[in-house]
Amino acid sequence: MKLRNNTESIPNHGAARDAAILQDLDLVNRIARRFQRRVPPCVTFDDLASAGMIGLIHAVDRFDQTRGLKFRTYAQHRIWGAMQDSSAMKTRFRELNGGVFAHPRQPSAPRATEFRPRRLASIRSRYGV
Repeated sequence: MKLRNNTESIPNHGAARDAAILQDLDLVNRIARRFQRRVPPCVTFDDLASAGMIGLIHAVDRFDQTRGLKFRTYAQHRIWGAMQDSSAMKTRFRELNGGVFAHPRQPSAPRATEFRPRRLASIRSRYGV
């Protein structure tokens, strides 16, 4: 599959795109700081900031001015979503590999012999087991 380059037909689109990205770097850092309080310690600020940059780039590329939204509002949702996706993947990867962070596992349900001893005794007496 060959990707299209949509920026060739628009003059100075690359410069405007770069300016829009640079203008909202503070937004990425602010969201990354807020998001860092909600994730396990294995997800670092740098990981969140790089995922947020990807979200910001996607927001700049996909923003539609005709819909009547402010760009920062749209970008916040894209940045937050990119950070969620990144932190979820990193957390799952660490869990699977037995890394530094692992969610505490729920103990399995108790067996019938541990859970209901009186009921088990009555079943044994009824059926002669």
